[in-house]
Amino acid sequence: MYHLYPLCPYSGLYSAECLPICRFPTKLEEDSQPSGNGLRCICLLCERYPRPYIQLIEAKTATGDTILNVNDCYLFETEDGSYYVHHSQGKLTISKSLAELENELDPDRFFRGNRNFILNLNYFDSYTYWEKGKYILHSKQLPKKELVMPRARMQTLKESLEKNLSKSTTPASLTSRPLADSTENP
Repeated sequence: MYHLYPLCPYSGLYSAECLPICRFPTKLEEDSQPSGNGLRCICLLCERYPRPYIQLIEAKTATGDTILNVNDCYLFETEDGSYYVHHSQGKLTISKSLAELENELDPDRFFRGNRNFILNLNYFDSYTYWEKGKYILHSKQLPKKELVMPRARMQTLKESLEKNLSKSTTPASLTSRPLADSTENP
């Protein structure tokens, strides 16, 4: 038995355009793959309606739980098996892993520097070459934090910064973050 499946699994949006051509099985044993037309429809919907990225995240404070706007978060990191967010309210505990956050955050706004942190590119200031092909990322909001990143991620960082800068609307943001470090010694 089949039913119409008008929901795009990536965007989570319904569309009347799917109704005539997307047919999925209701039982796994009948058919484990959707029809070719159904796949085409899903791909078209995903192109039209890009996956929405999370805008809010729940964090734990000393007085209880709070909800933060992810654009106001400077950094997501892991330390000793726990996950934290750095925000104007301080360093708060979160329940989402960095892997989950990496999939849910806008990649044009957030950058995964290594397995221990995700940086909000709006708060990125500069980087310096360190030892053995590593770089340290700097943020004015986190002056004591040294975010170590391998050289292999540098090109990805530069591409992410270019995308982030192209999305920025204020002229001040275009000049506040350098794309290259004058002390770079690769």
